Amino acid sequence: TWFYGSAGTGGLSRVPLPQDTANFDAGSFTTGTRVVTFEMPRVGSVNWAGSTNTPQMTVANGALYVYGSFRLISAMLLSVSENLRFSGRGSSTITSGGIAWPGSASDVYIDCAGGTYTQQDAFTITTGDLFVNSGALAGNASAFTCKNVTVAGGTFTTGGTLTLTGALAVSGGTLDATGRI
Repeated sequence: TWFYGSAGTGGLSRVPLPQDTANFDAGSFTTGTRVVTFEMPRVGSVNWAGSTNTPQMTVANGALYVYGSFRLISAMLLSVSENLRFSGRGSSTITSGGIAWPGSASDVYIDCAGGTYTQQDAFTITTGDLFVNSGALAGNASAFTCKNVTVAGGTFTTGGTLTLTGALAVSGGTLDATGRI
C-alpha cells in the first residue's frame, strides 16, 4: 500500500511511476526486516534515507530500470538477483550506503543517454559486472571496487580509486581515470 505522506498519512496513492519519487522514512516500517519487493520494471527516484528497522529491498520480474536518483542506507538489506539499469536522462545521484551492489550474480548498467549519474560514496560490486553503455557515470572522488568493468559507450569518470578483481574493457566509450586503477 502506498501513501502520499509519511507513516500512512496523506491518503492512499498509486504505485510510484518513473516520474515519481518513492520515499521510505522512519514512519515506513514499524517492525524489523520488512521486505519491499519492486515488481514493476521501471521506477523513478528511490530514497531510503531515514528508514529504520532494517528494511529489505528485493526485485522481482526481471531487470529494474531506475529513472532518477537511488539512495540506500547501511541499515538495510539488498536482495536483488536481477540487473539494475540506471536510465535517467537528467542529473541524478547514486548512494550505496556501504552496501555491495546489487546482489547475487546481477549486473549494474548505466544506460542514461544524455544523462549523468554521480556516485556519492563507495561503490562495490563483487559478483556482477558494471557496464557503462550511454550517458555518464561520475565517481565524485568515490572508490569503485568491481569485478569487471565495460565502458562500451558514454563516459566513466572514476574520480577516486578503481579496484578491479577481473577485467577492464573500453570499446566505444571513454574512461577518465582521474583517480588510480
